[in-house]
Amino acid sequence: MPRVSQDYLEAQRAELLEGARRCFAAHGYEEATVVRLEEATGRSRGAIFHHFPTKLDLFLAVLERDAEREAARWETGSVADALTGLATEDPDWATVVIEQSRRRRTDPTFRARWSHRTNLVRSALATLVARERTAARVAPDVPDEVAARFISVVGDGLLLQQAILGAVPHAEEVIALATSALGGGFPDRSAGRAASPPAGAGSPGGGA
Repeated sequence: MPRVSQDYLEAQRAELLEGARRCFAAHGYEEATVVRLEEATGRSRGAIFHHFPTKLDLFLAVLERDAEREAARWETGSVADALTGLATEDPDWATVVIEQSRRRRTDPTFRARWSHRTNLVRSALATLVARERTAARVAPDVPDEVAARFISVVGDGLLLQQAILGAVPHAEEVIALATSALGGGFPDRSAGRAASPPAGAGSPGGGA
């Protein structure tokens, strides 16, 4: 029997997790039945549960892969880069992140198994804040913990809009506002905007 390469096994696992993500995004955790998971992944239940003993294990594997992806986003580039990435994220990915948040709040078993995995993203976010402070893009009077929470809140909001709407209206302006506020100022919104006529001025045609 030919030996299966590690690269092949990893590619198969990635395909399985991507199909499972689509299923969890479309139906939620509870309604992602074994039949639906089989259809979404193109794998039999035996193949799925050979890798992941339970549906919860499969869901956690999807989330762990996503946490690594999110941490990588925070660890490279600027706050603006990271927020722009969230605002243009695949809606399915965004929907699964929201499903994770819901289960963490309502399911003690899930919360206990997921809690230690949040450290990865938290550490990456702290790295981002330190890098932004070095680049003078965080106001000196804003504590690191507050800056990290602010970035997280804005990012969560962008992700929620992406999941619900499929696109974030005015994303560029929202991100510019957020990054400017983090740095202690606000963007100049007057650039390129025509000056408003003084109060009481007539219409462009000269009428009253």
